[in-house]
Amino acid sequence: MLRQVCNEIQIGTCVNKLTAMKRILVPTDFSESAYAAAEVAADIAKRTEARVYLLHVVNLLEYGDEDEISKQLFVMRLVRQRMQKMINQKFFEGVNVVEVLQFDLIHETITKLADKHEIDLIVMGSHGASGIKELIYGSNAQKILRRSKCPVLTIKSVPKNLEFKNIVFASSFDSEVETAFLAVQRFSEIYKAQLHMLRVCTVSDFESTKVSNEKMHALALATGLTKYTANVYNDNTLESGISEFSKLVDADFAAIATHGRDGILHILMGSRTEELVNHQKIPILSMRIQD
Repeated sequence: MLRQVCNEIQIGTCVNKLTAMKRILVPTDFSESAYAAAEVAADIAKRTEARVYLLHVVNLLEYGDEDEISKQLFVMRLVRQRMQKMINQKFFEGVNVVEVLQFDLIHETITKLADKHEIDLIVMGSHGASGIKELIYGSNAQKILRRSKCPVLTIKSVPKNLEFKNIVFASSFDSEVETAFLAVQRFSEIYKAQLHMLRVCTVSDFESTKVSNEKMHALALATGLTKYTANVYNDNTLESGISEFSKLVDADFAAIATHGRDGILHILMGSRTEELVNHQKIPILSMRIQD
């Protein structure tokens, strides 16, 4: 079984892109959670020598049509002041920051910009409101999580310790998660962290401990991972299992791979990633599995 799983895992052409992590996109609404996301992104950038694209999207639907020039100019001046204030924060010292202002729909701008600049990671606040309006909230955040082709790290508040030492990666550990695993592995390398591979078994998604362990060890062997633990945890739901196990190992953040689904299929199947983002205090790294 171990040999069979190893043969199924082929490291694709995306390895260089995932391991490079040279371009980080940080959407901001200047809220408390957005500042927290920016600080985490800055820390990652310092460790990887990455460039940070600091993005604010002005939704035209909120401020009137294009003919209202005076209103748009006022908004632009206000946004630029807030952008400069954020860039001048101490945590951005020594970081290559690029200021990006856009007038467009929020989630479309973020995903398009990520594709255009070949962004390796999106770091965003999971909630919060600014003096103008909240930028990332509700359906917009969910659409970004589902549509982004690169990993998305969501932050609610600045972690007490930016030295991430315990990372939980919950997965089925089938061959389709290989690229997602490489992104998590890159984080463990950056922070020299212990990577806890986790297979949550529920009544509706059961797998023997033997098979789960073989898959986890095979993936570690195929990718050269040495600093890890393999864990099988039983719970009522995947979300609850990840939450409870993360507490047991004092995880600094958790990671999960998700299918990017919209519409009826998304409603019928639910979204495990969005549940985690909504209910967990620790950062959540989401990676989309290509169908």
